[in-house]
Amino acid sequence: MTITNQTPIEYRSLWAMRLHLTAFLLMGRTSRRADDVWKDLPWKRFRGQVFRLQRCIFKAQKDNQKAKVKRLQRLLLQSRAAQS
Repeated sequence: MTITNQTPIEYRSLWAMRLHLTAFLLMGRTSRRADDVWKDLPWKRFRGQVFRLQRCIFKAQKDNQKAKVKRLQRLLLQSRAAQS
């Protein structure tokens, strides 16, 4: 397996970069394409986690709990599910 001199890919997060590199390594070992590895991620679980956090943010906003809203928003932005 050789690394080519392609232009670098810009990632939105460290987690996205880690996913891409993991897929790249798996391709070399199992001859699977990156698309196949990407499709095998637990997307339904990711959607559920994001929705749960969004629901908590909505409820906290409704109850006028500003500190909790800010904390939950930060948690959502840093969560692996939202960054995938």
